[in-house]
Amino acid sequence: MWVLSLQAAPTSAYVHVPFCRRRCHYCDFAIVPVGHSSRVVRGQTAKHVQPPPPPSTTLDTLYVDAVLREIAHDRRRLEEAGVGFPALQTLYIGGGTPSLLALSALERLLEALPLALDAEVTLEMDPGTFDADRARAYRSLGVNRASVGAQSFDDEVLWRCGRTHNSHDIALAVEALHQAGFGDRFSLDLISGLPGVDAPRWHRTLEQLMRYRPPHVSIYDLSIEPGTLFARWQRDRTLTFPAEEQAAEMYRRAVHVVAQRHGYDHYEVSNYARDSRHRCRHNAVYWRGEPYWGWGLSASSFVDDMRVERPRRLSDYLEWVRDGCLPSEAVRGGDLDEWLMLRLRTKEGVGIGAVCERFGVPVGDAVERAAQRLVSGGLLQRYAQGGDVALRATDPDGFLLLSYVLVELLVDVEKILSIGMSNAR
Repeated sequence: MWVLSLQAAPTSAYVHVPFCRRRCHYCDFAIVPVGHSSRVVRGQTAKHVQPPPPPSTTLDTLYVDAVLREIAHDRRRLEEAGVGFPALQTLYIGGGTPSLLALSALERLLEALPLALDAEVTLEMDPGTFDADRARAYRSLGVNRASVGAQSFDDEVLWRCGRTHNSHDIALAVEALHQAGFGDRFSLDLISGLPGVDAPRWHRTLEQLMRYRPPHVSIYDLSIEPGTLFARWQRDRTLTFPAEEQAAEMYRRAVHVVAQRHGYDHYEVSNYARDSRHRCRHNAVYWRGEPYWGWGLSASSFVDDMRVERPRRLSDYLEWVRDGCLPSEAVRGGDLDEWLMLRLRTKEGVGIGAVCERFGVPVGDAVERAAQRLVSGGLLQRYAQGGDVALRATDPDGFLLLSYVLVELLVDVEKILSIGMSNAR
């Protein structure tokens, strides 16, 4: 069982809002498809709530009630441990499609969380789910950053993915954000490697992206997850997906267009900022391995170097909250492979001094020695970071082969440490 023993609480939090109009064909996230209808609570979900909700209760209200109970539970745990609940520096509301959540429910959620004056508060939004008035309402509630899941600007590709919006909806969404004051605080997200996308089509996508000149860009490589429609269609050869080398070339093309030609800061494997002011502060918490809260369906917390996940099914989550958010089995995180993997995703990489401080000088020395072969191979770069020596993946090749880089690095570290232990005997 996870027993809270920290001296200070995390100052970043993720809240999962699972509602989507429908499940996209590549999606294996914990979501609840709700279509376009009103979300009055009926059926099995209500059985997991005590006392039963009145007939007019919406799923939005029911869900936010549960999340607020979970937050209150963690507050009490902190009080029992003699630790105060600090103001959050970053809050990320993701999903799902949080922009489907009723404004009244979102307001209750935000009012329950203490926010620092300069907090970054991000809300994921899908095109077609908001207009300028609704975006202004988000601003008035405290949301100051938007993450818009465009995924593609090609209507045929969007249809193949099962998205509920089209390219015109994206244009309207961007215009609405500008009208509502988000013009300098939003991200456009794309997926590379989608079915039917060849090199010319991908180039047109990147050119369209740059016409919007977004402050922030996320470009994620498609991952085909078991149980999704894409996995079935790939198995049955219903759809043709880009080959591995084609997908790698798309990554290189994105780096060339977004970073090299248009001058964006490629500060993480999948993320670009128009300048350093537009980097996502919340995601940097993950990449630095810092603690954070996770609340809501399937959310994961990382507190006290322990990772704790919530149930993935809505009925199970509501029952878990109803039963008092009983302490969950926790998995220890923050070991060397996770620590290196997260930091090597970033432009700054990892400082050897930081490795020594966390894992001991022998481990830091072993990491520096093990990296020499990868530096010679052009996949890692050794550079001065302040008064420290640091390692970072080369861009784009090191980023493209980051999984390989990490495995090779860890294997050599283990060999070096084993030899050192043998010699010490």
